[in-house]
Amino acid sequence: MMCQKAGEIQQLWQPNQCDFIIHYDDLEEGVSFCRPAESLVQVVNMYYTKDDGDYYVQECEELKEQALWLPRQNQLQSIMEPNNERVHSLIRKVVDEHYHDFSKNSMAAAHELFYSMEQLWLAYIMKEKFHKVWNEQEWVTS
Repeated sequence: MMCQKAGEIQQLWQPNQCDFIIHYDDLEEGVSFCRPAESLVQVVNMYYTKDDGDYYVQECEELKEQALWLPRQNQLQSIMEPNNERVHSLIRKVVDEHYHDFSKNSMAAAHELFYSMEQLWLAYIMKEKFHKVWNEQEWVTS
């Protein structure tokens, strides 16, 4: 749900081979950490590449209309720091940062709020780039 509500992140998506997605029709079922092998999460298998010009653009637009992007950790990191060699200096900051816990109306350590590194990086990007925090239902301006 954090990805679904992060419109700013979804707008940045340029579909590529092996991106993780979930079709909008399947969102009601949700995604579980203990899901059987027939997971609703799918891997993008694109027919066209950027070299194919308009065909690629059309395929991307159709995919964006049908599916929600579930960015991987490395993709989230590149949103915040495109230079891969400098990501390591940002990692400590992301992990050490405290985030607003709306259930307790206080600040909390990352490990108390997030279940995955993807959730943590998404929260950090939304906070730093878009000045929004997750209130357990949606992103709100901080």
